[in-house]
Amino acid sequence: MTTVLLVKRLAFLTLLTLLAGCGCNNVDCVSCNLEEYRVLLRFSPDSLQGSGFRRSEANSAYVVRYANQDFSGARDTIRQELRRESYLNFYANGLDLSTLPAPAGATGSITGPFPQGSYRIVVPALSRQYDISGFDVAGETGDGCCACYRNTRRRFTLNGQYVTADGAPGITALTR
Repeated sequence: MTTVLLVKRLAFLTLLTLLAGCGCNNVDCVSCNLEEYRVLLRFSPDSLQGSGFRRSEANSAYVVRYANQDFSGARDTIRQELRRESYLNFYANGLDLSTLPAPAGATGSITGPFPQGSYRIVVPALSRQYDISGFDVAGETGDGCCACYRNTRRRFTLNGQYVTADGAPGITALTR
């Protein structure tokens, strides 16, 4: 009698274990890409082909953030920190327009999850500038267990040229 009861209990526990795996209990949500909404730019390091940047050139860069799409209403200037571990090292980490620090005196987030207004990246060592505006960023939240955000559209204008960087990782290389 005890063997039959033991088998029934074991079968019941096995069934519970299988059913628990059908829900969201065993789903690993760490794999959600937290960078899906970002607009990322990188200085191309391919200086051998003539289109990339030397470190000293990229290190001279700074960003001017504007309130409007037509590059009017300058809000602030962001200079990079040249320490490699700093997220404001444009050469080592690229440039994330979505996470630039807020201007002095600003309250709350001025960009929200997506960039607004326009940006000018100035590279004084090359006497070059890159004008970025016309942001069109959209996405959707999944309906599964993790409900991860997924980018469906990441577009903008770079020096008058329309750029499509949909999906992940959506990194746009800046060249000389």
